Amino acid sequence: MQITVIEQVSFQILEGVTDETFLEVVEQSNLFLRGRAGFVMRQVCQQSNSSVWLDLVYWESMETALGAASEFNSASETQDFNRLVKKETASMSHYNVLSSAKRGISKGDEHE
Repeated sequence: MQITVIEQVSFQILEGVTDETFLEVVEQSNLFLRGRAGFVMRQVCQQSNSSVWLDLVYWESMETALGAASEFNSASETQDFNRLVKKETASMSHYNVLSSAKRGISKGDEHE
């Protein structure tokens, strides 16, 4: 699977919701993503000393990323996730991957 698109969503969660509770609903919402064609992986991060979260989802194509994004809010597996996010703080962007690097692989060695 080759990653060609990264979806980035930054947001805050509702006050009073613990990180542990939120991470449980993240796992539930992963069920939706795992069932989507073109899904590669997801990383959910929290900014150090901040209430800002970052959701990074890696896709095989822009078409599959946008298709999943259009269905995410209405899927049954994502309802609890959506309820805990402060809607007014959410911001989504999609990026085409133009270059990447991995440990131990030099330019020209990518196919070895």
